[in-house]
Amino acid sequence: MKRIIITLIALVALSSCAKLDQSPYDTVDKNKAFKDIKDAERWVVGMYSTLRDNVYGPKMYLTEVQADFLDLRNQRKRYKYNNQYIWTDFTTSDEYTAAIYKEMNLAIRYINTALERFDEIPLKSDAERVQWQAFKGELLMGRAYYRTYLATHYCVAYDPATADTDLGLQLIDDVAYDVTPQRSSLKETYERILSDISTAETLLASKTGSLGANGFTIDAAKALKARVLLYQQNWSGAYAAAKEVIDSGKYPLLSDADSFAAIWAEDKTDETIMQLTTLYSSAGNELPRGNNDPYIGYAVEINLFTGETEAYSAPEVIPTQALLDKYENTDIRKSVYYKQFTDIGGEGLFGDTAYLVNKYPDYPALRAATDNPTYAHAPKVFRIAELYLIAAEAGANGGGSDGETYFNALRTARGASTTVTYSLATVKEERARELAFEGFRLFDLQRWKEGVVRGTPQLQSLVITDPAAQYSELNIPYRGRNYHKIVWPIPAADISYERGKILQNPGWEIQFTTP
Repeated sequence: MKRIIITLIALVALSSCAKLDQSPYDTVDKNKAFKDIKDAERWVVGMYSTLRDNVYGPKMYLTEVQADFLDLRNQRKRYKYNNQYIWTDFTTSDEYTAAIYKEMNLAIRYINTALERFDEIPLKSDAERVQWQAFKGELLMGRAYYRTYLATHYCVAYDPATADTDLGLQLIDDVAYDVTPQRSSLKETYERILSDISTAETLLASKTGSLGANGFTIDAAKALKARVLLYQQNWSGAYAAAKEVIDSGKYPLLSDADSFAAIWAEDKTDETIMQLTTLYSSAGNELPRGNNDPYIGYAVEINLFTGETEAYSAPEVIPTQALLDKYENTDIRKSVYYKQFTDIGGEGLFGDTAYLVNKYPDYPALRAATDNPTYAHAPKVFRIAELYLIAAEAGANGGGSDGETYFNALRTARGASTTVTYSLATVKEERARELAFEGFRLFDLQRWKEGVVRGTPQLQSLVITDPAAQYSELNIPYRGRNYHKIVWPIPAADISYERGKILQNPGWEIQFTTP
């Protein structure tokens, strides 16, 4: 059933200068917004509309820029995300991480606004109660998803030994709070996330999982639970949650390169547990943010814009040779995730050949025939491959007995050899290969307590090498200088606005600005 997106959701696009207590709920007459089950559905549709914009785009690729798999192309203009890329100029006043922080928190406030009055909605039948329960479960899952993102980007990685004292999130569940809450402990943050997921699992009893589900289901809840438990180092819990979804048999792994490519190029749902709906038609456009726009420039094919017959690309970033070398030639991911281009930059500027990231190519079905490429795709919120990797990693940490089975199953499906010895180290390498450019890498390095080291470039002539320590030879050792920047700062404007009430992340200088 096609759902109509309500206007309210546009309010979450407020500028990054808005403080967390200056919320959009004031613009809604809540006495008129919770009248019946249709209103309940509209709140949920609004939540998904925002989620579609908060999965892909800067929320995903900004971490990839900051991590170790990309070189910056040698070009004449300054790169938009240069501060994250070189680390040294990344400060608490950074506009991009501040904007993400605001948008994620405003999305939570939207959900809180709905949940505050959701129990008051009158229900006329048992069928409506089943619908209502599922809607509430979806809202709780949305909040758990956003808090997981915030916890893994603006908080240190979970360590059971210090989680009681490590800084977590501001856990704001109501709407019109009078006193600004302090940041919780990281343990409390994870407990609250898992509590929302647990309640959602019960409420989503009527929403069994299926391939490419366009919303939160029980299986999606289990997938997020497995992810959070892995991050919490609850190895047995993560293993059990991942195993349950894998062993259901609903989500097979693909071994055919063309079919696997269609997941990324044509939004096929063969391996997705949850994939959000997108639409581009004369009836209305529902497009998410893209993962391959001119600002990130994985492999922007110029001929798609100009109609030229010879394809070339003017990328902003280029995958390192060190990353490409992680793949065997028989591995279908190498041919699907990367594509070789000649004359990088076009017009004879370089004339070199290199492999570019091609995981998010343009999908013509999501643009009008006469329009420029959108590079938009249906956001893949959860993929079954991640759960194989969770089971493998949890198993390597003693959480389950069949971790090696899941590890080899994924490698076999992708055409990689099964002679690799199963260990925590090889699971990490497999996770790097499979989940490349899906937004996991920076936090993976942090939770594994590893440094950020950019590997050998494909071609020195294509990338910026001066100063090498900030570009092609960047090396941020674990706990070395600037390593604290692997955790994004609470925006300086928020710290200033609260005048020291909200604690900043360790290592970041607290900067006060005029509110």
